[in-house]
Amino acid sequence: RRVLAWRYTRHPAVITVRAARNVESLKTTALHAVRVEEQRQLWTSRLNVQIAGVPRSRLELLIPQDFLPLDVAATWLTDWYVDQDIRGENTTAGMKRLCVQLQQAREGTVELAIQGQLNRGPDRLQLHLSPPLVMEATETASQLAVWLDSASENAGVQPGDWTTRPPAGVDPKYAAVVEGPPSAAFSSQAVQPGPVIMTLRPAIPTLIAESVTVTSSTDTSLEIMLALTWQITRAAADTFAAEVPTVLANGLTFDVPGQRRLIREDLGNGRTRLTFQLQQAVGSRLFVLGKGSLPLPGDGMIRPGVPAFVVPESGTAVLSGQSHFWVLVNQSSGLLQSTGDQKRDEVAATQITTAIPQELLEQSVTVQSLKADTARFQ
Repeated sequence: RRVLAWRYTRHPAVITVRAARNVESLKTTALHAVRVEEQRQLWTSRLNVQIAGVPRSRLELLIPQDFLPLDVAATWLTDWYVDQDIRGENTTAGMKRLCVQLQQAREGTVELAIQGQLNRGPDRLQLHLSPPLVMEATETASQLAVWLDSASENAGVQPGDWTTRPPAGVDPKYAAVVEGPPSAAFSSQAVQPGPVIMTLRPAIPTLIAESVTVTSSTDTSLEIMLALTWQITRAAADTFAAEVPTVLANGLTFDVPGQRRLIREDLGNGRTRLTFQLQQAVGSRLFVLGKGSLPLPGDGMIRPGVPAFVVPESGTAVLSGQSHFWVLVNQSSGLLQSTGDQKRDEVAATQITTAIPQELLEQSVTVQSLKADTARFQ
């Protein structure tokens, strides 16, 4: 490009020109959000890059070798690609290049948005958090916020080039990326900050459990529905257990969302422990429904079996409370009456948090709090 011009009227003409290289400036402001799931880290990075001094047609970023970019958006973007070959003094071992090609060489502001994922690896109790870094940056101001999954808790941090910040005071722009306050937050003024190393420990879930046994008496059989509900707080859990009469454990088919395995363990006292193992941990509620048919008892006496929720032997959950209810429905041609030798502890259906079909409640003979001494019917 032409920057100077002269006119001359006499020969010879002598002009002395001194040229100096422009001072290149690449100032970056970065906002990184990482959501930690059971198997992976999900990254969202938004970068504001100020190009001054020397126009650029391409920006290059350092990303971890096993980082998988899913989407890259940028001002004046024409293309982006990943290059495994890294050269330069500011390279880092275990990194690769993310190259962002612009429409033409330019100065000014370039907005970058990068989404990607990173597998967590075999050591689930340690996180290495390495955000994308702009190569050849002259100044960098970075923020990093981390959202842990509900099955993990922060047990300690090696911040390195980062400074720990209160999670409640993160930039409001994070609200557009991830809902809720982060588990940890950091900031850094280093041009190319190193990773944050975070040590995790399994969070201990707290469980509140409820069972509802619905017994429908017909002329030929007892139709049983056993609803088991766990309310989960503080952390996620993937293993749940309950002990039920063996006749129910063997006679019912259970519908378990996300089930990996159901283990039936005969305890030898007429009861069986049911252990439900899930493919992924759940963090709010688990509902299990068992259905089946049992023959009518020989003496005509309907005796409800009382379930009991327990903490799995391999689990670390806290069972803070449990309640049990029994709904008896008469769909037979006869009349059902309590034997009178045991007390009836009837409750209102509104006390039960599990949703029971209205048609069963309308046909119910009794709705009771289920205990070992609950009244029998004949």
